[in-house]
Amino acid sequence: MRKSTFSTIVLVALFVIFAAQNTQAQYAYGYSEVGYNQDARYVYGYSATWLDYYAGLYYDPEVNALLLWQYENELPLDSGYGYGYSSVYPAEAFTFSIAYRSSTIYEEFSEHIVRQYYRAPYYCFDCWYDPYGFSFFSGNDIFGGYNPWNSYFYDPYYFLYGGRRLLGNTFARIRTPDDSRCPTPGKYFDATTESCGPPDPPPQQVTVSYQTDTLNNGIPLANGTAPPGSLPNRNSVQVRATGSPAGGTFSWSTSSDKVSLSSTTAPTIDVISRRKSDAIGDVVIDLSYTYNNVTATLRLLMTVQQPTAMRYLSTLLNQRIPPGRTTRRGRSTAGWRKDIEWQVVDQFGQFAQPMQFRMPVGDDLFNDIPTSCLGVGRKGEGTLLSQGRGTGPGGRWTHNYAVWSPSCLNGGNCAVTGYQRYTVNGFVLSNDDKSYRMQCNGIQVEGDGSTLPPATPPSRQTTSAFVDYFNMGALNELPSDSDLQYWTNRLNTAQGQDQLWAEARALGRALFQSTEYINLNRSDEDFVADLYYAYLQRAPDSDGYNFWLGVLRSDNAQGLNGREHLIQGFEWSGDFMNLVYSLEVAPPPNTCDAALEQDCYNNGGSWNTNTCSCEYYDPPPDPCRDASGRYICE
Repeated sequence: MRKSTFSTIVLVALFVIFAAQNTQAQYAYGYSEVGYNQDARYVYGYSATWLDYYAGLYYDPEVNALLLWQYENELPLDSGYGYGYSSVYPAEAFTFSIAYRSSTIYEEFSEHIVRQYYRAPYYCFDCWYDPYGFSFFSGNDIFGGYNPWNSYFYDPYYFLYGGRRLLGNTFARIRTPDDSRCPTPGKYFDATTESCGPPDPPPQQVTVSYQTDTLNNGIPLANGTAPPGSLPNRNSVQVRATGSPAGGTFSWSTSSDKVSLSSTTAPTIDVISRRKSDAIGDVVIDLSYTYNNVTATLRLLMTVQQPTAMRYLSTLLNQRIPPGRTTRRGRSTAGWRKDIEWQVVDQFGQFAQPMQFRMPVGDDLFNDIPTSCLGVGRKGEGTLLSQGRGTGPGGRWTHNYAVWSPSCLNGGNCAVTGYQRYTVNGFVLSNDDKSYRMQCNGIQVEGDGSTLPPATPPSRQTTSAFVDYFNMGALNELPSDSDLQYWTNRLNTAQGQDQLWAEARALGRALFQSTEYINLNRSDEDFVADLYYAYLQRAPDSDGYNFWLGVLRSDNAQGLNGREHLIQGFEWSGDFMNLVYSLEVAPPPNTCDAALEQDCYNNGGSWNTNTCSCEYYDPPPDPCRDASGRYICE
């Protein structure tokens, strides 16, 4: 088809379909075409821009064209340029090349431009007003039918380029067929010599791949230095590249400011985190492998992940703990245990990604004081970072929650509330504290989906519980069976409130003046807190704490015995007196040894819970045996 004939047909077709409805809506049309002649061994391209006939003398069409091929790289073959007159001629460009090759992609790329002669200022500096307004429709597919939704539009009120404006682009693409002029096996058509010659050698097949020890291309971000003896905080991930055939060279690069690379040429490198990612996959690392002058490339999208929260996965264990002697002083306790598996997740909120690699993890449990469970201290038994524990390979962490207390013996009931705080890879996750409720009949942790009705402890504290709490406040340890019995009996047998108060003061003196407490070497701040937890059996309030700490420091500065002064102050405080006077006389709970009890049952005995002893009874005589044991029944 001749160029001029083709242009006329296209112009008419486009005008009929997209003709303007009134003089205020001007239209422009663009077209790209690319074709080839296999016999003549050439490829051509055609580009055109039309304006409708309402443009008058104020606008002219313009087109820039570029013919390219894509074989090993995208290379320009030819370019063209042309402009016309709005009401008379379209702007056309014809590009041409003899670089025909079989099985190759060719593309005609066109830029469609309007040349503007009419401009008027409109409300702003360096802005121009277009009184008509153009809309540009792509003309890539004229023979297959236009798609009016595949359109380019531009804002008619702002012109960026003097008197010329780019309306849009169109392109056309073809792939040439295999050459058939050299049917002889092993021959091919050489476009340069136009003769059949030996075939090109097959291209070298070079490949490159990589592997990391994370499941989602994550890079851990660490904070600070890990404690001695613990797992080190992790802030890098190892990437191992493999090239084929072996023996080539590697090249690594990145423009990201969030990471650095330990090497740019080694097959195995460390990607080291600097700061957390702003989006998933925003760290781009380019890898290339070159063998025999042939290069294979690969792009890695990675994410620097900062631990932010612990997400609940599953409950692994949830059961009652049988009685046993579990304390340092051999006290019997019982309780409940629940094991939960958590998953560390990163900074992306509701789109949080699992951190699927090993990291050091520790946690602290902070109990609300006072608690109705005997023997439960101010802090629970968390996991120290110095214990060297961490997540598993998939970033999972299993935590064992448990409450052991004498209050849970013999069907008792008590409750401990508080919160758990995690430290992961050096970051303290204070934004994700997990509240919990631990009772003799179950444990509930925030986020695990369980429910647990609150316990109903006794309204009045017993004398034996008072002894337990006093020991916990001073020594953070329950008394032994004998010490509990001794001090409970002294409180129970006191005659009147004055003697009861005197016995309670004696208990406090015995604890705070004991060798065991002195050897704890508590600081002044700790000493004041211990007095609150022991004498008043609650956490200190800030005003009272600051007052007593000031008194202690003042006494010490004057050479006085400040600690004796504070013990007297707490002994004579109204809160302590009221607590002592409200005690209910009661014996200690049954603290029998569960192992001895089970042994009694195993040997056919009967266990006496009052005396914690096993009682055996002789079996009734067998009527079929005589005194010597000889069987006499037929």
